[in-house]
Amino acid sequence: MRGFLIDLDGTLYNGQKMIEGADALIRMLRENQVPYLFVTNNSTAAPDVVASRLTGMGIPAESSEVCTSAQAAASYIAERRQGARV
Repeated sequence: MRGFLIDLDGTLYNGQKMIEGADALIRMLRENQVPYLFVTNNSTAAPDVVASRLTGMGIPAESSEVCTSAQAAASYIAERRQGARV
């Protein structure tokens, strides 16, 4: 496998509670240098906020490892419309 796109709510946590083993999965991926990205369709929180939430639950996370739907939409538009404002 080349890497993983990991959904958050319902996969790594439910509400404000980590799903058992989610922390171990991320540590294992890091230790084995397997690329991954946390992805979320929640556009209300910036990547640093999402990473902070994960870390607060015990799941190791950096903002650079998070991609929100807002980021994905902005990237999509920027690639197709140079100079577009999003």
